[in-house]
Amino acid sequence: MLLSFGAGTLFAQNSGSPPIEAPTPKRSPIIIQNANNQIINTTEKPVKQYLNGDVRAYHKGAFIYCDTAILVGNDLIAKGNVVILQPDSIQIFADSLFFYGDQSKAILKKDVVMQNGSKSLFAPEIIYYTDQKTAYFYDKAILNNGTTELKSQRGLYNVSQKYADFFGLVSIDGEDFSLRGDSLRYFTEIKSAIWTSPTRILNEGQELYSKYGFYNETNGTAEFRGDAQFRDSISIASADRILYDRINDQITLQGSTYYSSRDVRTCADTIVVQRKIEDYLLIGNAYYESDQNKAEGGRISFNKANEAFTLQGGGQIEDGNIQISALDIDYKKALQAGKASGNVIYRDTSANTTIWCDDMSYRSDENFLLATGIDRQPVMGIEVDGDSLFIASDTIKALQKIFKNGKIWDPVQDSLDQIVMIPFLPPVTEESQEMDTTSSIQIPLLPNDGPKLDTVKYLIADNKMTLFKSDFQAKADSLIFQSRDSIFTLFNSPFLWTEETQLSGDTIDLALKNKKMDGLYIRQNALVLDTKDEILYNQIGGKTLRANFLEGKIQKMNVAGNAQSIYYLQDKEDAYIGVNVTECSNLLIDFDGGKISDIRFYVSPVSNLKPMKGTDHDALRLKGFVWNKSERPQTIPLLALQVTQSTDPEE
Repeated sequence: MLLSFGAGTLFAQNSGSPPIEAPTPKRSPIIIQNANNQIINTTEKPVKQYLNGDVRAYHKGAFIYCDTAILVGNDLIAKGNVVILQPDSIQIFADSLFFYGDQSKAILKKDVVMQNGSKSLFAPEIIYYTDQKTAYFYDKAILNNGTTELKSQRGLYNVSQKYADFFGLVSIDGEDFSLRGDSLRYFTEIKSAIWTSPTRILNEGQELYSKYGFYNETNGTAEFRGDAQFRDSISIASADRILYDRINDQITLQGSTYYSSRDVRTCADTIVVQRKIEDYLLIGNAYYESDQNKAEGGRISFNKANEAFTLQGGGQIEDGNIQISALDIDYKKALQAGKASGNVIYRDTSANTTIWCDDMSYRSDENFLLATGIDRQPVMGIEVDGDSLFIASDTIKALQKIFKNGKIWDPVQDSLDQIVMIPFLPPVTEESQEMDTTSSIQIPLLPNDGPKLDTVKYLIADNKMTLFKSDFQAKADSLIFQSRDSIFTLFNSPFLWTEETQLSGDTIDLALKNKKMDGLYIRQNALVLDTKDEILYNQIGGKTLRANFLEGKIQKMNVAGNAQSIYYLQDKEDAYIGVNVTECSNLLIDFDGGKISDIRFYVSPVSNLKPMKGTDHDALRLKGFVWNKSERPQTIPLLALQVTQSTDPEE
């Protein structure tokens, strides 16, 4: 039986016997060239020649030397200092020889040494075919090839083809490696071995194992197949196939791969590890995990030294509380910076925040993030009141540091020039009803050349911003959130809707407390609209408006400064009976279930009750009146819907 592997044909373990001998078509006689004494016995058939002293014989290019010999027909029995010489620097030394000329077969016994240049074979006995230049041994042998030593129980050495087959307790020991197996073929010129049985290599503290493979001692390359394994003091690997480069200290794993080193654990269809520089390339169904990071996707390259990730073909990276999934990701932890593109999902599990976008860049050390869309707006989801609040705009930006002259605010600088910093809003009470709240609340402007506020984090949603929550929605040109006071600021024509009520003004602030809606503040031109038929509108207007929330719903609302109220009265059958027009300094509104339940007027109120008939209701509309129901967001923004409606990373 023959087994084929790699570059040559390797005999199976039971193939250590000489090949079947074919009859010689033409006899090549053994020629005696010299003997000091010679006796010929012609009475025996065949004739015997007894040779003694400096015996020299020749047969088909092989020279035979010995002390004494007996030639019987075409067979030679030689003893004492036996030597066979052949071209290609072949020399064989032994104590005795049985040579069969018709078969070109030599049986050499006792302390046999076969030399071919720098290669030497040592064995108690060998069978050597001079025409094939092949030696067979059956009782242990050692082959020395320069600094490499091979041992086995049995095998063959083919000098002309420059290879040796070894079977049974095979070992190879080189300058910096050792090999143990059961059968292999060794190529003497290129110092390379192939094997088809379980084999183990030890190399400078590294251990490799496989059922099939090859190892080139000269260039240190190897291939391992079949339950292939690698191990050293810090690493362990397994795969269907392992390619090993000793000089470059590189390992390539293919099929059913697993590689771990120190705190790194990886698997993929293919893994390439450059161990000196701790550089990893994972291709196909790639997964990477360390004590600090996780990543999975189609293709991952990672450098452990500087903790730089590149992910292609879709996947995700997890770094502490940050999770990023996208088609392509470039992340450098040492710089705490990265880029992501294509169906990006960015999650901050500590803040219960998710962003969906087409492209994103971020720097964690400055809490900087910029999310943009190509055909869709980026969307941000935040947990509020046990519900999800979604924000969509053309650009979503997060940052922490504020530099002089407003440079950090680009690309929404023009809008931010007028941003004000609002302290936490005090609750609305009846004791504060007669106060002009605009004079009691400090609203300092943030100058462009103001000081750095390194500890304050900002979120900016710029251009065509929409906000959606199950119990209220909003629309504005832009939005800013500041972490110091947990306030959302909507500016440039903001509108906010809750239940059947619409609120608007120059700027709207929404305050959070413990991730729940806690307060609302409208600065300048506050207007509240409420309607049941979109024909007649209850209206409340004033300079400013403050509101408190309870369980996520508006509880009280205070309108201060030139307050006005247009309120339609209804009977028990909900029929309109008149309209009350009131002007005062301040007014206080109570809500029940999100709807207006009571209105109280303070500081010189003046009321006028008008009948339904004969009243110009359009003329009663307050300054800035716009019923903007068509712009009210009705669903979660489009991009979030296309990905998922949950901000929970576990879903």
